[in-house]
Amino acid sequence: MLRCPERANNFDETWTRAPAVDYKDLDPDHHMFERMVSYWNLNPAEHRAKTACWMSHYNILKKISEQRLMRCIVVEDDAQQMDTLPEPHELGDEFCYLGGYFSNLKLTKGHLKDKVLSKRGLNQLNRETHRMLMFVSYYIPHYQIATQIINYLDSLVRIRAIDCMAHTFPVPMNYHYPALFVEAPGPSTIRQKKTKHCTTDYMLV
Repeated sequence: MLRCPERANNFDETWTRAPAVDYKDLDPDHHMFERMVSYWNLNPAEHRAKTACWMSHYNILKKISEQRLMRCIVVEDDAQQMDTLPEPHELGDEFCYLGGYFSNLKLTKGHLKDKVLSKRGLNQLNRETHRMLMFVSYYIPHYQIATQIINYLDSLVRIRAIDCMAHTFPVPMNYHYPALFVEAPGPSTIRQKKTKHCTTDYMLV
């Protein structure tokens, strides 16, 4: 049973729905909850939801890797498409963000207050000055990219939120400007007190 069945209305029949992991379906002592790193004062339910989100993206990347899928656009179910999808060649041959927001390298400093100068279309993500947060949507052009990410994640003893970890993925990263997806209106299933949302300029407002 879908916990948020209304989100299915965000997509038509041209999209394939991948099963997500709901933390409420996991055993309270599931080993992944111990593997996930969170601040000591984080709400336990949010910690578990963050873990389930990590597992959902891991499972999708693993499927892309194992089934040798090509040209995959991954979109979270609370995303809203803002523009027509470009042709595959316009998204490049590397991992490419299609939504999210720019953050300072040091997460405690929060999101960037000023827009990052970007050209229309494909841009290289400068991971020396800032990072991208949120996995609203991203493009995996080749299954080998997913394999590299999976191998990296499997090598780690402890993990963090998947969008925070992406900064260390051992693959080149780009982003498409403006963002093709933003968060659809509605509450977050992970952070109940969340009030800010990402924009097509990759800002958080």
